[in-house]
Amino acid sequence: MKRRLHPLAIVRIAVSTLFTTMFAAAFLGLGGAAPARAIASLQLFPGAIRLIGTGAATVFLVTLGVSTLFGRVYCSTFCPLGAMQDATAALGRKRSGAPYSYARGRPLLKAAVFAAAAAALTLGAGSYAAFVDPYSLSGRFFQYAARPAARALASLAAWLARAAGSRWRIGDEPIVAAAALAATVPIVLVLAAAALRGRPFCNTLCPVGAVLGALNRVAPLRVRLDAGKCTSCGACARVCKARCIDAEHKALDEDRCVSCFTCLSACPTGALSYGAGKPTGRRAPRGPIDTSRRSFLAKAAAGGAATAIALVLRPISSSAEAAIGPIAPLAPAAPPGAGSMERFLSTCVGCGLCAASCPSRVIQPSISRYGLRGLFAPFLDYDVSYCQYECSACLDACPTGALRGMGLPDKKLVQMGTAALVREKCIVITDKTACGACAEHCPTGAVRMRASPSGIPEPVFDEAICIGCGACHHICPAEPIKAITVTGKSIQGTASAPTKNLFSANGPDSAVGSGTAPDDFPF
Repeated sequence: MKRRLHPLAIVRIAVSTLFTTMFAAAFLGLGGAAPARAIASLQLFPGAIRLIGTGAATVFLVTLGVSTLFGRVYCSTFCPLGAMQDATAALGRKRSGAPYSYARGRPLLKAAVFAAAAAALTLGAGSYAAFVDPYSLSGRFFQYAARPAARALASLAAWLARAAGSRWRIGDEPIVAAAALAATVPIVLVLAAAALRGRPFCNTLCPVGAVLGALNRVAPLRVRLDAGKCTSCGACARVCKARCIDAEHKALDEDRCVSCFTCLSACPTGALSYGAGKPTGRRAPRGPIDTSRRSFLAKAAAGGAATAIALVLRPISSSAEAAIGPIAPLAPAAPPGAGSMERFLSTCVGCGLCAASCPSRVIQPSISRYGLRGLFAPFLDYDVSYCQYECSACLDACPTGALRGMGLPDKKLVQMGTAALVREKCIVITDKTACGACAEHCPTGAVRMRASPSGIPEPVFDEAICIGCGACHHICPAEPIKAITVTGKSIQGTASAPTKNLFSANGPDSAVGSGTAPDDFPF
């Protein structure tokens, strides 16, 4: 007979479902930037990066404190990838009908992965550690794979509605196929493993799981096994997705228990409980036990090797990019608040939350613009759109501090890049066609129209007040190559106070002096 879930399991499932839904909505663009950041801030990995980079420790320490007191509830309640694994595992078990069984842990592999991730974080290469971070993996999947898929379905529905006479339309949205593929493959592998084996990723490769597992062993409130009540029937082990209950030896591997509470209702004798008290059951061995000197040296070597790998990852990325030659002719521009490119790439995990919050969609994931180190790091794609002058959504959304928060007045002065005119591409110069779209759309007045010998005003640029928003590039009508380039800055600067004046009055060849007045702007 099927047993009912324990009340704690019901509460956990409800909270996990709600939190994961809110998490997905944030990356699908269904919520504001501030709520999205609040949800992301509860995740341990970006919290650790923010702590290292900015010293902001409140949320991070609160999350750790909750785990220290209540055990590893984070992994089954507030981790979106954990919820996705649980759902996939439930479907896999329902389809196959096969129960779980106890499996020994892999502490050496887990220690090596954690050491590499920790070394990457402390050495300013958090983007590498993000490849095993559950938050980053989940965020990328929802932003770069699930969101375009949902958009495509909505577009199809809108097309069918228009065919039936409706006026419903869905705006176009760029799809980066390489990013979608790179974001999907890791999730597919993790979920496939979950369908077959429960939670192997969480207890083998996840650095967050390694930390919380260690805390779970000392948490006053955690799942406990009473060996006196245990009959070794194996009912608990058959439903344990972490595969950490050794029913035969009446032992529980607390390091791998994710506090899902499923076992509490499965036990017919009440041997398993959640709460305080001294456990009477043995701790299950976490792997083949070898207390010899060889085992100790092997573990030490694994940690040292992981640290060494992290030390060389950063130069490898730049040398690999140099070996294949320049990928983009111009340096990419990072979103406002990045500061220096070095600091930005050291703290960005490429989760995509800034891109999800960007209303103009100018923020796109880098596949090769920043080299291997900057995979998934955001850059401003001016062919797609431009950075809106009155917007700071990306700053409000960033959970790691890679984009430093600032007020809108300060953001308006951040120089993300520098625009320049390619004269041989400008239609005013090559085709003698009156234009001026760049000057009209420049929010700071960095582009102005100045009279020329041909009698048609030509654009001129003032680097001092140019912020590199890309509005001039995006609106430029020159095809197939734009007449305006925007080169990103390796260290973002501060622009001078803006001035909105389409026509330049400087010099003897000013627009007014040639007989062309602002009221006669040629459009």
